[in-house]
Amino acid sequence: LSYFPSFSVYGIIAKAAGIECKWVPVKDDFYVDFDKIKEAMDESVRIVFLANPNNPTGTYISAEQLEDFIEYVDENTLIALDEAYVEYVDAPDFPNTFKLLEKYPNLISMRTFSKAYGLAGFRIGYAIGHEKCIDMLNRVRQPF
Repeated sequence: LSYFPSFSVYGIIAKAAGIECKWVPVKDDFYVDFDKIKEAMDESVRIVFLANPNNPTGTYISAEQLEDFIEYVDENTLIALDEAYVEYVDAPDFPNTFKLLEKYPNLISMRTFSKAYGLAGFRIGYAIGHEKCIDMLNRVRQPF
């Protein structure tokens, strides 16, 4: 489950895995519509992708919004937080993901060096999360 417009690769990855990706439109001001996302949630949803800040709109999810949503989501549903553009945000209410990762084992943060550090050609990134989440990633990630 994710929202649009957002990073289109989420849907491509789901399709390649034979999984349906549900898409929820953003609000008219391009911010995430968490009410609609909650309406779209059902027992079939196992992963929710949240780009923060969002690509291509540049909007972001505040700390309060993110924690409220995490509290709402079933603990067996993974929340994949795509923070590829995190270095460009200086908003005072932007979430401190590292503190949230300590509290919520179903949250994973994905970041990259390719945007802010000028390493786009190298495709170097990393994920931070609970040991169980990282173990799942290690089972399917490419070796190089």
